[in-house]
Amino acid sequence: MAKVIFGNHMSVIVPRVDRDAVQKFYCEALGAVIAKAEPDRDFIRLGDDFYIVLYGDVPDASEFHRSARAVWLEIKSDDVGELGRRILDAGARKLEVPDPHLYFQAPGGQCLRLVGIDEDLSFYEGSGKGPDVKAHLGARAADGGASENGASKQAQRPKTATLSTADVARAITDNELVLATVEVPVAPERALRALMTNECEKWWGAPGVYTIEAFRADLRQGGHWSLIIRLPDGTALPSSGEFVEVAPNKIVQTRRYDFDHPTLGRRVTKVTTHFLPSDRGTRIVVRHEDFGASEPAVEHAGGWERMLDWLGTYLRSEPAVG
Repeated sequence: MAKVIFGNHMSVIVPRVDRDAVQKFYCEALGAVIAKAEPDRDFIRLGDDFYIVLYGDVPDASEFHRSARAVWLEIKSDDVGELGRRILDAGARKLEVPDPHLYFQAPGGQCLRLVGIDEDLSFYEGSGKGPDVKAHLGARAADGGASENGASKQAQRPKTATLSTADVARAITDNELVLATVEVPVAPERALRALMTNECEKWWGAPGVYTIEAFRADLRQGGHWSLIIRLPDGTALPSSGEFVEVAPNKIVQTRRYDFDHPTLGRRVTKVTTHFLPSDRGTRIVVRHEDFGASEPAVEHAGGWERMLDWLGTYLRSEPAVG
């Protein structure tokens, strides 16, 4: 039988209008270089591999690329934590996949998975117990074992587990409500100010994704808030709501898109945001509910992860608490 292997040359066709966003993402976020640029295609080199991007007057196929029929690629890094933050900061769309790795959709539509260079990936080859990404993410493992040199005999249960920190935002949904969280190295009042005042215009959004402008908030019970979501093509999408509860560590507000959102329409939802003191600063926990259907819940889970990652990156640029 003839020998067959996968090659190291890949290609994708994307809309011509995405060219700047594609070049910026692969070169600035991933550190790739454009080996050759032609009027209708770029030869992008990432390590020893070539990724050929063809540009044409074709429809946006992002939805198809996220489907089970598309081929998803894998990239490797010796620092997946730092690269993961750069990828999300650059505007990649984080994907909900039941796997501990970061899955994302890059500008242009291609979906990828980020793994460690030296990571044991035998699980994906049909052997091994499963992916172990803790060493590559820098996560803390809970110590559930007893000391070998004289642990108290009175303690007949495992050591109490500790809640892992979440420098990279995480979100889950049961198709009815969304829970999202991130940990930031600033005091609760500082985190609240960055999120609930017009300071959010400094960090909320990214080139090629969207930006926030005209943020207004009367931060009191019964007060109103509003903002404009500005798309790359200049389209203005307004959103607004009312503050139901305002406390030093908790904000409850309604939220509505003042335009016909593709999955949510103009339905009013409720967002509760907690700013909880932690050893490292503040754990922000968001609860978003009243979606009325699974599709908008899943979509907004990804949106909250991306937004909280932007906020975390912004606040981590400040001196740490304590």
